[in-house]
Amino acid sequence: MILPFTTLLLAAPTPPIVAGTPELAIRAVLVEAHEERAPELSAATFLGLPRPGPGVEFEAQLLPSAAADRVAVQVQVKAKGQLVARRAYELPLLAGISVVVPVRTISAGRKIEAADLTLKSLRLGGPPGRFASTLDELVGKTARVTLLADRPIPLPELRAEKIVSRGEELRVLVHTGALQVTVFAEALEDGALGERIKVRNRTSQRVFAATVSGQRQAEVEAP
Repeated sequence: MILPFTTLLLAAPTPPIVAGTPELAIRAVLVEAHEERAPELSAATFLGLPRPGPGVEFEAQLLPSAAADRVAVQVQVKAKGQLVARRAYELPLLAGISVVVPVRTISAGRKIEAADLTLKSLRLGGPPGRFASTLDELVGKTARVTLLADRPIPLPELRAEKIVSRGEELRVLVHTGALQVTVFAEALEDGALGERIKVRNRTSQRVFAATVSGQRQAEVEAP
């Protein structure tokens, strides 16, 4: 929602933040004000403002707002140092999402314990589900890289604890309809519980995929 120009005259804005686009200017001024929630912006938000380009600068300043779930901000545009446009907006704020963060730095290769973690509300970019949101997703897994304290944990940076090692002999339970057959095979890959790994039948030397079901155990559903 665009605010009336009189609001600009009555408000006591914060020092301006200058950027190359209005969105970047607004986000920068929110960071400066320690506002962790992101504004809800769309392509239509800045209709009527000059387009970004060489020599064009956008200044953003926060204005007083009575609504806790909205932010009031003034954007003014300068082209080659001359003021060419000014608008005031009241923008809804996106709620933060709850994610898991380490309470202390976790070194690469270390198994993660519940005492290492806590929940924190943050505003985050990227697709939903990219970061861990429950402790169950992390406890017992191993960090692929060092995980910094108080930072959200990307799920791709984790791996489940390996309970099968390459070269181990496995007891493989093969399910064929109502029948169950046990064969012995060599693990050709490390594997965590529930992971599919390649194994080689000790007798036939045939390589096939099996699902790790326990220590030195795996299962296969035969067609």
